Amino acid sequence: MSIFKKNTTPSSANEAPQQTEPEVSANTLLRQCLDEIGCHYEQEGSEFHVVYQGENLIVYGGEDTRFVLIRDLWWHSANADDLTAVSLIRRAINECNINGRATLIYSFNNEEHLMGVHSQIEIVFIKEVPELTNFLRYTFDTILHSHHFFYQTMETLRQEDYSKNN
Repeated sequence: MSIFKKNTTPSSANEAPQQTEPEVSANTLLRQCLDEIGCHYEQEGSEFHVVYQGENLIVYGGEDTRFVLIRDLWWHSANADDLTAVSLIRRAINECNINGRATLIYSFNNEEHLMGVHSQIEIVFIKEVPELTNFLRYTFDTILHSHHFFYQTMETLRQEDYSKNN
């Protein structure tokens, strides 16, 4: 049985599948929770474009999954030709990934010569999670907190670099 998809096979070859209460899809749960939170969102298939506290998030759900992936893209950027900034951003991302809950990643837009910073979290998203709406709200807040943590880490690294060089 995959932990990522609903179990549709019997537990042994001779048994029929057990009759249980039908599982609610991640998409259905997302719509319910987003409505309860009061978020504006647009759904395109399994992709939800969500506005939460002014931030544009992308939430990937699905009809046959037990997880959702939440991404906040391009919330920080720097000139990709500025090697000092690129190095500092990479170091800050590494520190944040060691000590934070959200995963920070970076990418490059070669056409515009930009390095972008993005956050993401993947969570179990099933109706059995206690207070699922509050859990989703907390996860959105964690994504937003990752911005603050990143900027705080960048400042600490800048100060450390300054102390080493002066």
